[in-house]
Amino acid sequence: MLGDTAVAVNPNDERYKDLIGKRVRLPLAPEKRIDINGNEVSNLIPIIADEYVDPAFGSGAVKITPAHDPNDFEVGKRHNLPMVIVMDESAHINENGGEFKGLYRYEARQKIVEKLKELGLLEKEEDHIHNVGHSQRSKEIVEPYLSNQWFVDTKKLADKAIKVVEDGQIKFIPEGWVKTYLNWMYNIREWCISRQIWWGHRIPIWYCKDCNHTNPFNDDSYASLEEKIIFNLYADGKIGQIFCVEDVLSILKDKNFTHPEKTNLEFYEKIVFGEKTSQFESKDSLIKLLENSDKFEKVYNERYKIKLKCEKCGSENLHQEEDVLDTWFSSALWPFGTLGWPSRKDDLAVFYPTSLLVTGFDIIFFWVARMIMMGTKFTNDVPFKDVYIHALVRDEKGEKMSKTKGNVIDPLEMAEKYGSDALRFTLASLAAQGRDIRLSEKRIEGYKHFSNKIWNASKFVLINSEDYDGKANLESLSLSIEDYWILTKLNKTIENSTKELENYRYNEYANILYDFFWHDYCDWYIELSKERIYKGSPEEKKTALTVLNFVLRESLKLLHPIMPYITEEIYGYLKNKDSEVLAVAPYPKVLESFNNEENYQFIEDLKNLISSVRNVRSDFSIEPTRKLNIRIKAKDIAVKEKLKWLQNQIKALIKAESLEVSTDIEKTSTEIAVVSDLGEVFVDLQGIVDIEKEIERQKKALADIEKSIKIAEGKLSNENFVNKAPPQVVEKERQLYQELKEKREKILNIIKMLESSRVLKDLKKFLI
Repeated sequence: MLGDTAVAVNPNDERYKDLIGKRVRLPLAPEKRIDINGNEVSNLIPIIADEYVDPAFGSGAVKITPAHDPNDFEVGKRHNLPMVIVMDESAHINENGGEFKGLYRYEARQKIVEKLKELGLLEKEEDHIHNVGHSQRSKEIVEPYLSNQWFVDTKKLADKAIKVVEDGQIKFIPEGWVKTYLNWMYNIREWCISRQIWWGHRIPIWYCKDCNHTNPFNDDSYASLEEKIIFNLYADGKIGQIFCVEDVLSILKDKNFTHPEKTNLEFYEKIVFGEKTSQFESKDSLIKLLENSDKFEKVYNERYKIKLKCEKCGSENLHQEEDVLDTWFSSALWPFGTLGWPSRKDDLAVFYPTSLLVTGFDIIFFWVARMIMMGTKFTNDVPFKDVYIHALVRDEKGEKMSKTKGNVIDPLEMAEKYGSDALRFTLASLAAQGRDIRLSEKRIEGYKHFSNKIWNASKFVLINSEDYDGKANLESLSLSIEDYWILTKLNKTIENSTKELENYRYNEYANILYDFFWHDYCDWYIELSKERIYKGSPEEKKTALTVLNFVLRESLKLLHPIMPYITEEIYGYLKNKDSEVLAVAPYPKVLESFNNEENYQFIEDLKNLISSVRNVRSDFSIEPTRKLNIRIKAKDIAVKEKLKWLQNQIKALIKAESLEVSTDIEKTSTEIAVVSDLGEVFVDLQGIVDIEKEIERQKKALADIEKSIKIAEGKLSNENFVNKAPPQVVEKERQLYQELKEKREKILNIIKMLESSRVLKDLKKFLI
């Protein structure tokens, strides 16, 4: 209040139209205050009209404090209002506060309210909900405060940065972030680059104490190497200290420091690491060399006073700006600054621009946009081609992690407990574009099991490959049905996973590899290959091991980007390595010659057949150890022959007591039929399942599910629930409803199968 310089009303508010342009007296404020320009400001302040004011809120008249409120600051600029600061940097009232001078902010506010009551100027007190900014670290209330700062006119830099994105020179993944970026760039404001903190790059500005001139010094301001070194030492805050030769060399090694005749890096490489190295193995010999060549003794053994001179008056009475650069200013120079710009052209030509930037959406404005602006300004080129915006990692409830909430998952602890590979794979598998990651320790633990699966599967292959020399060529072998299937599946996996990787869909990439290795390679191919490994001929065993090792090697390559440690370790034990180190091994390519769609589809259909038999066990609660009598009616002779080739493997996978394969068998009264693309499967339930009791049990389960479906339908048909309940609750209910309908369909099918067996049994009795 003490800093108010106007009262604002809406120009369309009929209540106050006659008052616009008149003045009111500001109570409690001294008659004369001093604004930021040193001018006197009266306590008679104008009534102004501005659209900022909401006439429906409160009285419709708003006091304007330009020096202590961001919105009021904008109003003040529009109306050329004086800006009066009433606090010092310690939040105590200053001279502009009159009788309240010296009071701390909270005490001053209390005293002002008391004074207004005393003068009869306080109409009423009300509680208001208000957003008050707090410091993240100290938790103190932040007071808006005008101060002198350094700014970059980013509007001059924005045009190029907008154009390179609109023209497609830079792509955002997901593409939706382009709109966010452009919206900010088209409405960009000046960038405050000065910070009042302890650490950072000091702003290279010096103020002349004699003529008040502002001096923007840099390396180019000095001609000699000695002057350049002194300037750099001074800019680093080391003037006044005793220098050692290491201080000088640290400057010489800086790629951004330029020798007047040759770059410092060339100097350093030739003098320090080059042919003359043996001449100065010790510090003394190096000092002697430097003394004899460019007279560096002043630099490392004297105390220096200020050597800089004012560009305007020549005075040495200078004071450097104490503020440091915003960390994002330094970071914005990173893509080319790290490559020795502007003096080192070779590295820039090779490594700039980079291909990909991976970052979070929360720093698109802070970092990404500014790197693009700086890159297009100083190198006339983009800093990178693609920007991948990854998700934020939240806790399992979707809340942002914070120490205060106590929901932080420490990656170092997780890596120690479950392994780095499991942690990496978890994050990759959850990294869907445009969706935050909900991370829980259970998920990481789950992917530790995947690491164990990789290890155990590899151990199985390696143990059984003791006599395998790794030299066999796939092309020279007689491959079986299952061999062609896994090789075709591998080709599909390479093609699909590579496509996802190139398109930055890391979750799809990870999940494709997970499914292939665990389900196809381990659950199916290893199991199908055991018959040949343990009971096959030497040639059959050799073929199975060759394919097993080949697919394992290629799988390790595919997994290596996400799981580098376990894959590198296992790769070292392989006998069929195609490089000493996995990290530099050739990435897998599709081998078209091993694609065989006919055999691929046969095994896929066989997997479904075996899964259907396993489902019978589950549906009828048959113990896993109970052996079943199975008969398969193949749809044709070709299928029959293939099933017979794999008969022992199928028998083992479905845990059958007996397995008959034919084309001309019919279902009996004690069997239930399961339909598959390869034919019908008859499972004999005699002595295992009481059909009547099972029908009764299934009907009871069906009745329970029907009740649950009605409850779910009631909720989802209720508009109040759908519109007012949290979206995640509604979605969960929809998922439950869908699951219940699927369960109902499954039970109906089971009842149908059981009743068909009962009808057949009754019919058989009748015929007898």
